[in-house]
Amino acid sequence: VWVGTLSTCPDGSRLECKSTSAAQPGVQDAIGDTILWVSQVTPHGVLVFLPSYQLMNRLARR
Repeated sequence: VWVGTLSTCPDGSRLECKSTSAAQPGVQDAIGDTILWVSQVTPHGVLVFLPSYQLMNRLARR
């Protein structure tokens, strides 16, 4: 088991889940791209923690 946090996206941009920026489509896309990339390179699945259910629902809808 590996536990860690990510501070950058696969494209090298800074990954931040602040409430003020999480409503922006570009930030949501970056978070989604990062989760996709990690799940593709990690065998046996991943567990993702987000700062709020609101953000989780927003990402799921997007």
